[in-house]
Amino acid sequence: MSDFLLETLLRSALLGAVAISVIGLLRKQSASLRHALAAEFVLVILALPFLALLVHRSTAPSLPAMPVRLHLWLAQSAPLVAGIAVAPAGGRSSLPITIGSLALWIWAVGAGILLLRIVLGLAVTGRWLRRSERVRGNIVQSPKTHVPLTFWLGRHRVVLPLHWRDWSRAELRSVIGHEFAHIRRGDWFTQLFASIACALLWPNPFIWKLSRELRRLAEHAADDLVISSGVTPSRYAEHLLEIAREAHATTPVLALSMAAKADVARRIEMILKPNQRRGAASLAALVTGGFVLTALSAPIATWAIGSGQKPASVTILATILNMKPKDFAGKAELTQGDLPSKPQPFALWMSTADAEASIKKSKKFVLSSPNIQTYSGLPASISLSTKDNGKTKTTELSFTPVIKGSSVSSSLSFSMPGQNGDVRRSLGTTFTKDKSLMVIMEDKIVIVRMSITPATKE
Repeated sequence: MSDFLLETLLRSALLGAVAISVIGLLRKQSASLRHALAAEFVLVILALPFLALLVHRSTAPSLPAMPVRLHLWLAQSAPLVAGIAVAPAGGRSSLPITIGSLALWIWAVGAGILLLRIVLGLAVTGRWLRRSERVRGNIVQSPKTHVPLTFWLGRHRVVLPLHWRDWSRAELRSVIGHEFAHIRRGDWFTQLFASIACALLWPNPFIWKLSRELRRLAEHAADDLVISSGVTPSRYAEHLLEIAREAHATTPVLALSMAAKADVARRIEMILKPNQRRGAASLAALVTGGFVLTALSAPIATWAIGSGQKPASVTILATILNMKPKDFAGKAELTQGDLPSKPQPFALWMSTADAEASIKKSKKFVLSSPNIQTYSGLPASISLSTKDNGKTKTTELSFTPVIKGSSVSSSLSFSMPGQNGDVRRSLGTTFTKDKSLMVIMEDKIVIVRMSITPATKE
């Protein structure tokens, strides 16, 4: 999961950088055209994870559908072990926190906070709407705002400050024209998608810049529509400046404010600029932009997940020793709880170096060293069968390894015959290259190591 998140962030950063560059190169084009391209880029960036999964599903090599099973018949048997002489080195052990899992948690917390900010913004606008007074149609007035703004909650609303009656007829025409331009263009929805993209991909600086550019271009495009309706640029610039002087309060996250102070100077400059292209984006230009966007985004969406890639695999090495635990030379500590008071399967941690050295010293007791290769999420099991006084006794270890960065998180269950039926035990644990597991199963010791073979191109 952390690897997929990293790839998604890298893809979105690359496509975001391309988007900002393309929009910068088109600075002589109309704000409406550049805004449409920016909105298309945002939608494609949001769709990148789904495109990557789709490509991965269609090009990934097929994995075995059945669990990997290994059944061993052992020729030797030993009497039941009643206890264990290996003392626990340190009580309960905790699962290590990997860098990948920590990064995933940090991303989730950041995304959750930003998504909550969006929800709270909608709640604030809803509260404003309930306390507002209808003026005409979908135009309302509210004491909570000092500048005109537009938002959507089931339907579009234009919110005016209470002092709107002090405006001249021309000024009111400019305000209403600007806000209805946002409605006709659907700017609230494009800003919503941009806010969601910022929340989900918050470590990516390019998506934040693209979102700001999208909001800025939406205002410029609305200004162009007002001027195209017949309002003179100089008069409209005066109206915008007058309204901006009255702006001294923040607006909800998704509300489109007519006169945000941060961009007023630039907007007035563009309004008064002669020969400025102010036309709406043509269908031909949008289709052409869509083709260009597809050509740019397709290789980015499929990057690093292309066909011919063999997925990472997990190798499980289990060394089976026919010896009593008290005779085993090695240091170990319990994975969970305390030592059992009666014979039953349980597990202890060992360092891999200690395990290898101890196996070497106990070489004559080694019954078998099976090696199983499986894939992340695919179960694997080892069955050990012996005959004792004519009766077959089978003990089994089952694994479900999941690759997480440089470690393997695995559920582990093991069972052995008992007087009143099979005795079973299970636990969840994490293997690293420096960490091995010793499982005590009746009269045998099984030392388990897991390693990762990275994904390779075939």
